[in-house]
Amino acid sequence: MARVRAEAQRPGVRLGLATVAYGGREPVPGAIELRVIVGNRTDSQTESTSIRWDPRFASAAVFAQSEPAPWRVRIDDDGWGTLDTDGVPAGQDGSFVLWFAPGEDAGLTSADSAVRVEVVANGTLEAGGGVATPAHAAERARLALQETFDRGALAAVADVVPEGASTSG
Repeated sequence: MARVRAEAQRPGVRLGLATVAYGGREPVPGAIELRVIVGNRTDSQTESTSIRWDPRFASAAVFAQSEPAPWRVRIDDDGWGTLDTDGVPAGQDGSFVLWFAPGEDAGLTSADSAVRVEVVANGTLEAGGGVATPAHAAERARLALQETFDRGALAAVADVVPEGASTSG
């Protein structure tokens, strides 16, 4: 079956957000949580949602369970993991949570590892792809910018100028 770009057939079905979180306790120790939100801005419910994750992650993590429950989980010939599950109601966002256990030879050396994901609706409609970034990545980026300011060139100048000294020429 050929896949069709969402923009061509149903511009209102698309990947909205994808995040990954490492080190959870449920449903398995050390769980990796992949959270995907799919928006459906059409007038009809999609029949199914397929969520795919990249071969690197598929070889390093073992699927444990999801909400909603899948009717099929597999690794395809190209190494991509795929979960097939419920569709998304018309005019709503569908929230999907997939939990994985780290494999024995996980290869996931950092809790900062991003996961490439793709979403397909109704078996043929490409709803988009993207990178599931660690849930804490935005906060870490904000803190890095703050640290740059705090310890950057401006901070160094402020540390050198004696209190009360004039900095104007």
